[in-house]
Amino acid sequence: MNKKLTEKDRAIIKLEQVSFTYRKAPAASLQKIALKIKPGEVIGIMGPTGAGKSTLGLLLNGIIPHFVPGVLSGKVLIDGKDTTKYEPRDLAATVGVVFQDFETQLFTTSVELEVAFGPENLGLPVDTIKKRIQDYLDLVGLPGREKKEPAHLSGGEKQRLAIAAILAMEPAVLYLDEPTTDLDPAGKEKILSLIRGLQKNKNMTLLLVEHETEQVLACEQVMILKEGQVIASGPSRKVLSQNQKIEQLGIKPLQVSEVFSDLPEDKRPLTLEEGIKYLEKGSYLCAEDAYNALVQGDQREYGPVAIELEKVSFKYGDTQVLTDINLSVRKGEFIAILGQNGSGKTTLVKQFNGLLMPGQGIVRINGNDTRGQHPAKFSGEVGYVFQNPDHQIIMETVFDDVAFGLRFRKLPEADVQQQTRDILAAVGLIGLEKHDPFTLTKGQRQQVAVAAVLANQPNILVFDEPTTGLDYQELRQLMALIKKLNQAGHTIVMVTHCMWIAAEYAQRVVVIDRGRLIMDGLTRDVFAQVGKMQGCQLTPPPVTLLAQKLGKTILSVAEFKECFTKTKV
Repeated sequence: MNKKLTEKDRAIIKLEQVSFTYRKAPAASLQKIALKIKPGEVIGIMGPTGAGKSTLGLLLNGIIPHFVPGVLSGKVLIDGKDTTKYEPRDLAATVGVVFQDFETQLFTTSVELEVAFGPENLGLPVDTIKKRIQDYLDLVGLPGREKKEPAHLSGGEKQRLAIAAILAMEPAVLYLDEPTTDLDPAGKEKILSLIRGLQKNKNMTLLLVEHETEQVLACEQVMILKEGQVIASGPSRKVLSQNQKIEQLGIKPLQVSEVFSDLPEDKRPLTLEEGIKYLEKGSYLCAEDAYNALVQGDQREYGPVAIELEKVSFKYGDTQVLTDINLSVRKGEFIAILGQNGSGKTTLVKQFNGLLMPGQGIVRINGNDTRGQHPAKFSGEVGYVFQNPDHQIIMETVFDDVAFGLRFRKLPEADVQQQTRDILAAVGLIGLEKHDPFTLTKGQRQQVAVAAVLANQPNILVFDEPTTGLDYQELRQLMALIKKLNQAGHTIVMVTHCMWIAAEYAQRVVVIDRGRLIMDGLTRDVFAQVGKMQGCQLTPPPVTLLAQKLGKTILSVAEFKECFTKTKV
């Protein structure tokens, strides 16, 4: 590595009062940002959607101002180079960026070509390129996929590939814009552990954009952006222990910190390990009546079977994806489908509305066999929100995209206008009606896709990773809407990698592992089986693991505080 990059007194990144406004945007995305980051530093970057986090990444590798029109003021220096005077290709060996919308970075015809592309353009020797392909595919957990087309990978596998392609250039600075949104819990930890290892071994400067507070806690420093400005910054532990403040900024507080919120901030456990040590020093009493009431509340009555799978198996070509699945979904249920990347979750739920037909077995929707039927037959019964919202956005404005289904059903225009406004308000998109959906953030595009499906008012709603790319406030708003729909009688099936969402909202959990149904039961009963979940590359939320040390299965911070009382320390 270039010697000057290892000099600790040198700023590898320096921003001097930088502001940027996108062309035709009503306000600046970044406002007078001043930063000085030394080689080898690890910085966590947080903030609500639209805070300017992605814009910052585009500044660092020169995409702004060279390819994105707008007004830039101030100075961006990367290893002393003014980015206005150097093209992105000149900065590629220094700064690597994994975009929030990672699929836009994948454009070759095979996994190995994708990883080779960057090193080839850096002019590296063939032997070096071959070694890096193998090394970084192994690191991100994609060995054996070299010849596979990126389009045929799962969402999580595509995200791993995008990370590998950037890592293969071994940049001095790595800007990761929400790099683990589509990964299972074990995959998240593996990717972040290997990145931290690379940072330590190669003195790589790491800037990690994350909504997951537990992941950012591992960074040395944290910087919180809001409306283009730095609102808070400092050592991660100090900033992230301020539960009330960070929640007001649209960031999810650490669960362990919330459990011990009665303690002073500087004495409060923040990690699971610290929380367990604190419990071991004190004494907590469980209110058995309160806990028994929770367990009793898990038992609910539901309607008749809405979706039924009988010995369903499915292949993509010669690849077996689902094997002998037996599953029933009853009207009014709220089910979370969990499993590691590539386990078959999306393939499973695409059977629920006839998007895919079983290779073997039978799928019935409200008693009707899907075989030989067009998916349109079931569109009024089952609404499906895709993992990638771009796959179902079809109109030029947000309003027209949401209104499309209503107009297709030939509703009076006055009704279309009113219902569309009501739905946009429900999902938090008021003010964006005239925007082109593809100019929005990924999280906002996710909201557009959800709104468009809700417009058809199907009785069964299938959500494939609906919270991907959403900040904490958006996530809570969306889940409140989904919960409200469930309470109104809609059947909800949700694929998610977010364990705390599954724990807090789902009444039942189904775990898929390598195409087989491994676990199926009440959420509390499934999350109680920690070892079995971990065998499927899943990890219950920190508050659940903490409470299990006290002999109970708790699904949220609110439940913990309801059931446990500190008696002494």
